[in-house]
Amino acid sequence: MNSSFKRNNSAHIVPTKLTSSDLIYNASYNHWCPVGDIDGVTCKRIKTPNDYHGFLLRYESGANSGIQVNTDEFESLDIRLGSVTNAITDETYREGDKVTFDKGEVRELICEGEDAYIYCVMSKSKSKLP
Repeated sequence: MNSSFKRNNSAHIVPTKLTSSDLIYNASYNHWCPVGDIDGVTCKRIKTPNDYHGFLLRYESGANSGIQVNTDEFESLDIRLGSVTNAITDETYREGDKVTFDKGEVRELICEGEDAYIYCVMSKSKSKLP
């Protein structure tokens, strides 16, 4: 067989775009609401200053966010309870950890242990994040 005709089996996966506008459209201040089509991930809105939008995310045990990206905003995650692993970087964020994602940074968060609760803030300006 001629080795110059090797088959390229790599798959190209397009991340799901998820912004604060997407979450605001579906979220409530009083009730847990689904985050898009993601099984096991829900959120509530949190009242914040106009400089940014805040949400409390709940990842049930076994939940996987899928590959996501926010091309419009910077994001700050404050892990309040439990832990999640970023399958892209293989980093685990535990209770008390804070992580910031730049605009366009791809991630895939997985909750493998007990339910995780994460305070998420999104802003167009990195300097506006708390």
